[in-house]
Amino acid sequence: MYDRSVNRSSGGAPRPAAYGGAQRAQASTAPAARSAEREADRTLENLQRRRDATRPCAPEGKLRTPARVLVGERERRLYLLAPGEIDYIESRGNYVEFHADDLVFISRDSIKRLARALADSGYIRIQRTLLVNLQSIVYAQRVGHGRFAFTLSSGARLCSGAKFREAILRTLPLTRARRHDGS
Repeated sequence: MYDRSVNRSSGGAPRPAAYGGAQRAQASTAPAARSAEREADRTLENLQRRRDATRPCAPEGKLRTPARVLVGERERRLYLLAPGEIDYIESRGNYVEFHADDLVFISRDSIKRLARALADSGYIRIQRTLLVNLQSIVYAQRVGHGRFAFTLSSGARLCSGAKFREAILRTLPLTRARRHDGS
């Protein structure tokens, strides 16, 4: 990295950043750091608002703690997430992404382990890389060949794989009711 100032002793060649450009670079990153700090604060406020809206009031003297807490990272900060706050979980190699509204958190975990751990919390695996929270599903549509498209309350649309059809139908009654004509 070179400073834009000219080094007069070397015949006008650009001066390396170590000779003063570092102070200017550090000064220019200060607004970016403040912007990232504000974005992180907004993320935290949005999470707290969402928790307050969905959290039932505990009786006086007793604090309710969630049975399971997931830890997600966003902008180098760790957030504690209740399973009910997450719309769906997507696998990305050795990591998973927790999608809550328009926020995305990452965690080093496997989709297979999370599918077992969160099965009793209302999550179902709909694809090799996707777990969906049943409480977040607004409606489902058939898309043919044993596949379904799920539309979530956040507006996301997720398609299932044919391999997971039986597990989906065991959990959700998505088959069409057959008419029995009396004639």
